Amino acid sequence: MIIATTGHRPTELGGFGDQARHKLSDFAVKVLSQWADAQGLRVISGMALGWDQAIVEACIDMEIPYTAALPFKSMGINWPKESRSRLEYMLDKAHEVLIVSSGSPGSWAFLRRNEWMINEATKSEDSFCLALWSGVCKGGTYYTVEFAKEVSLHVENVWDDWIEYKAWSFYILPHTE
Repeated sequence: MIIATTGHRPTELGGFGDQARHKLSDFAVKVLSQWADAQGLRVISGMALGWDQAIVEACIDMEIPYTAALPFKSMGINWPKESRSRLEYMLDKAHEVLIVSSGSPGSWAFLRRNEWMINEATKSEDSFCLALWSGVCKGGTYYTVEFAKEVSLHVENVWDDWIEYKAWSFYILPHTE
């Protein structure tokens, strides 16, 4: 089983702070746990900030093998130092690192990477695209979801679960004895 992932960046998911990142990663663990025991499970992540990296953090925590699919070799070079360090750590932990485009960076390389991830997932039975998409924005996540549908790959969109999880995680239940 291959799970190809796509989703929003931190701006749509609560921000760039540690608290928002940890909350998203905790949610990713909750989501991935549904398939953690699947035989031959492999996750493919595009390694972007936000959902892509939250899934990878969950894979590391749960010891699920993952492929880091980079659109080009210099991805993340303009990110803040902490984000670049986190990316390097995740690449070191990856089962496989694949650089999809050998050319210069550009939006075309991100689209090509997304197509590669979806096409790779279609090679295995029971595979699907795991999306965290609001259904509103028409960027890379939208394109990837639409491409998955085009090639008849099932899309599991967990946006509604994220909204519910995010809302409930703000409440602190009182300790009872």
